[in-house]
Amino acid sequence: MTIDLDKSVIRRARKAKGLSLRKLADQMGVQHNSVAAWERADAAGVIKINTRARALAALGVEPNATPQPGFQNRPVAEPAKLARREERVSYELSRAVAKKLIDDADAVLSVVPGNIEKIRPRVHGSMATEWLDEWQRLSRGSVGAIIDVLLGTDQHSIDMRQNSPFAGALTQQERLEAIGRARQ
Repeated sequence: MTIDLDKSVIRRARKAKGLSLRKLADQMGVQHNSVAAWERADAAGVIKINTRARALAALGVEPNATPQPGFQNRPVAEPAKLARREERVSYELSRAVAKKLIDDADAVLSVVPGNIEKIRPRVHGSMATEWLDEWQRLSRGSVGAIIDVLLGTDQHSIDMRQNSPFAGALTQQERLEAIGRARQ
């Protein structure tokens, strides 16, 4: 998949200010390749909300999206941090869903309401109900916030993935490929 970097709000703002990658990176105290990665993620629609807001603030630009409570500073997922096989499988399936969200968010999100309706009578405990409520809220908001949870390695994201409302979003082949990646 080719990413159109001109879709990056960060890149457009940086260029409008006449700054190079290195200059913005120096201003922010990060490596220039970090800024380049943020621009790619922004163009692809998978940048974390807080990262985008931080870069835009450094450029003196008001971000369009504000961070949602509870999703600040979640780490980017690293499969090696996921100790149990179930967590790795869930993570890889979520990665596949995240990719599909980028490609066709409407199609992926269309399965969520029906799945939540099917799951809700089967969950037990207030935490599981809260996770479903959170998925419901997320599905009405930013794709970036959904991807933060899908790819997070913190305990909250791991728990949320155990109650994922994305059944049916992946083909059987995509599911098998994701499960295969988790075994590697």
